[in-house]
Amino acid sequence: MFLSDLTVVEVGDRQAVGSCGSLLAELGATVVLIETGGAQSVGSNKWERRAAIAAGKHSVVIDPAVQTDVELLRQLIAKSDAVLASGDR
Repeated sequence: MFLSDLTVVEVGDRQAVGSCGSLLAELGATVVLIETGGAQSVGSNKWERRAAIAAGKHSVVIDPAVQTDVELLRQLIAKSDAVLASGDR
């Protein structure tokens, strides 16, 4: 596929970030969706549509209070070609 050599980490709870990640995944990129308890909060537009937004992505659950999870996130970001993030993070 067109973007099969691209790895993207998606962080954030905005719908626009999820939509952008979905487009990249459809074009062949490997998209790693970072999920946290805060990102799935009630009222978040992105998480109301999680089934559609997460399709075609690799999901990784991160607890920001757990140091090993934070280190895993750092490693994922360091190995990625791009990071998609909300402006509020």
